[in-house]
Amino acid sequence: MLGLPKVLLVGLDPLHDGTILIGRAKELAHRFGAAVVLYDCVQNEYVSRRYFPDRAALSHARQSLVKRHRERLRRLAQPLIDGGLQVDVDAAWDAPLDEGIIRAARRHKADWILAGIGYHPVHRLPVLAGTDWQLIRHSPVPLLLVQPRPWSTPLRVVAAIDPLHEHGKPEDLDSRILEAGACLCRHGGGQLHVFHAFEPILRGGVDDVPEPLAVEFAEANLEGAHIAAVEALVEGLAEAVGNVRLAEGRPEEKLPEFAAEVGADVVVMGAVARNPLRRVFIGSTAEKVLDRLLSDILIIKPAGFQEPIAASPMEPDAVFEDG
Repeated sequence: MLGLPKVLLVGLDPLHDGTILIGRAKELAHRFGAAVVLYDCVQNEYVSRRYFPDRAALSHARQSLVKRHRERLRRLAQPLIDGGLQVDVDAAWDAPLDEGIIRAARRHKADWILAGIGYHPVHRLPVLAGTDWQLIRHSPVPLLLVQPRPWSTPLRVVAAIDPLHEHGKPEDLDSRILEAGACLCRHGGGQLHVFHAFEPILRGGVDDVPEPLAVEFAEANLEGAHIAAVEALVEGLAEAVGNVRLAEGRPEEKLPEFAAEVGADVVVMGAVARNPLRRVFIGSTAEKVLDRLLSDILIIKPAGFQEPIAASPMEPDAVFEDG
């Protein structure tokens, strides 16, 4: 069971407006009665041995930079504290940004991580994937990727499930997705929509282009199986009554369409490890829809997910310098 989040870690990023992330954390903290941690992962390529050959001078420069970041975080935290929230701040010299955020989440025993959504050119190679992509792969706790737009009242949440596990999801992941969506709606109010997209039976067509299999009973049986699986999954979930939609087609196409139709504020979906290194690879549904959804995206991992992130950062001098 996911349980109610008690600590929310906000991973601030110089490429995103921190006030939006902090505002979202404020909303969630009031909903859940949670504490907030504002975190800065401090990096600067010029504060390195290349420019500070003396180790004592380098250490002093980095400590001074981290101190300034902490002071900025305290200023950002003060309005939340004045509003009655429990807020802590943390800044640390670390890299890369996604690993620094995950290490901070470990230190503070965070239940959720909040981060911004970046822009992803279609030609971008997996090795160059942004912080949000890397957090989708590696975050061991629910990850809320935040868009620069306000939430509706009441909140509109879409839980994207895959009950027949056609895309390799563990059996418990759909339950965790529904639980997270219902939790958002129960605490502070909201509407939960459950969505499932499934692909039709295919056969080879002209020039190897797949076409729907022209077998009516097979298609009917396929749809019936998906309907039955969804109904079994949402049975007893009061928030989902009357708000379940099935669509035939590719999830990465149908999910953004449905989210736009209902005006979703948050889409909850899963991400899974696909290989022995437990790394979620480029091409998962979550990554395919990242630039197509206008809503926040809440990424849920299966129970027992272990992130392959080192407990401490690499040697500081190696962070920005070539070998």
